[in-house]
Amino acid sequence: MNFRDWRGICAAAICFAVQTSGAMAQSIAPIPYVFGQGDTISGAQALILQMYGPSSQCKAMRPTVVWFGTAPQGTDALNTEPRTLSKELVQQGYNLVVLNELKGHVGNSDAAKDALFWLSENAATLCHDPNKTILWGKNMGADLALETAYAKDLLSRLYPAPIAVVAISSAGIRHSHLRRGDPALFLVQGSKSKTLPPPDAKALAKAAHSRAIPVHSHQIIGGDASSPHLNVFDVRLINRPLIDHIQLFLEAAIDRKPYKSRATQSQIPK
Repeated sequence: MNFRDWRGICAAAICFAVQTSGAMAQSIAPIPYVFGQGDTISGAQALILQMYGPSSQCKAMRPTVVWFGTAPQGTDALNTEPRTLSKELVQQGYNLVVLNELKGHVGNSDAAKDALFWLSENAATLCHDPNKTILWGKNMGADLALETAYAKDLLSRLYPAPIAVVAISSAGIRHSHLRRGDPALFLVQGSKSKTLPPPDAKALAKAAHSRAIPVHSHQIIGGDASSPHLNVFDVRLINRPLIDHIQLFLEAAIDRKPYKSRATQSQIPK
């Protein structure tokens, strides 16, 4: 069977039709996959994720970053940043999965966990190492990433736990959800944030550190959730883009190396 054929993949006694590809295009165009169905105000709708990956053949399973977006499925809205991120990550040997919000879907956290379960079940086909999964989100997507990683339930046991979370401009998470051995956390907040003001961000970082969770808390002076330059490519720390520091953080998590928790600051780009 050609890799571009449609075929059924059964997971947890439920069969979904997915389109797979053996080699990614040189342009790093994303490949859509159907991983389930979700209920919306207008009825059931397919849940779709998009996957970016290196164009070479799969020689070793790759770490995978799952981007939690806030754009409705089937639109390009708010997809500029993950497209830019895909170029950076794919060059470093990562996969990038973009999981956008299903418009009108009320069970986003369940859909996110379904996606992680589906990725784990189809790891070999996708060249995905399920033991090296990173969750990454911004604004409401960051809230969903935090909830998926740290708010445990029975569904979370169906797939390997993520090893790290990158949360940009989030509303935070209850400290009681944090447990020793939880994923490392890279927290990026603006000093003008109303959803997670600096004192609350500091308290969250302190709570994570007290549970031996590696945490890097970065504050962008003058930034808030609506700041157009509140992204990891424009913001600089010690004369390097913030994305470089995040990659070092992720490499430590992937290699299971110690990472000294820290708090940093930088100015919002003009």
